[in-house]
Amino acid sequence: MENSTNGHVVSEEDKKFIFDYLNKLYSANTETISEVYSGFASVYDKANAILKYEPFKGLAKDLAVFFEHKNLENKKILDVGCGSGNLGKSLVKEGFKNIDGLDMSDKFLEMAEETKCYGKLFKVLFTSNPTPGIKDNSYDVAISAGCYLACHLPMDTIFELARIVKPGGYIHYTVSDPNDKMDFMYWQGKLMKEKKAELIYMKKEPYRLEPTKNFEEVHCYYVMFKVL
Repeated sequence: MENSTNGHVVSEEDKKFIFDYLNKLYSANTETISEVYSGFASVYDKANAILKYEPFKGLAKDLAVFFEHKNLENKKILDVGCGSGNLGKSLVKEGFKNIDGLDMSDKFLEMAEETKCYGKLFKVLFTSNPTPGIKDNSYDVAISAGCYLACHLPMDTIFELARIVKPGGYIHYTVSDPNDKMDFMYWQGKLMKEKKAELIYMKKEPYRLEPTKNFEEVHCYYVMFKVL
């Protein structure tokens, strides 16, 4: 039997799949998240489809509009937490061509490489420390979709984003912190207070469906900073 929730039909089989998937994800921590995602790689896109998770499309479209669709092919972009390459594919669709990717999972990096959207791919756990192989002021844009949420990238890593982006370049990411576990407003305020970047915008946008709330739509923030 299938149930229609929030206009989205989810079969009982898919519900079980999603709850098993999310239970493993929610029980992870910063030490085990890499192993969890490595196990998810083969079903990651299926889960995203059921959850109607597509913020990578929104970020890419917003970035292209922000640049007025001009000179996109020359913007050097780093996709932080590139996963299977969905954000890279969305960026290429919008006209961006000079894209590198970074992820902690070998399997995801293999999938990202198969998209043919990326130049360099870095296997590294992204932290607030300098990222091996990436110099100061290397990119025009650092972008990240779905990585700033509990048990994933800690918010202090936005300082590392600011380090690797050129002055006058941009940081663009989604953040989802409904239970205020990450204190994202504090860290974004600290970034501005220390004059590392200035806020261009922060807007509320659809994020995905939430199974624990009968597949209701939940939201995240799209955030953009200009690096100083």
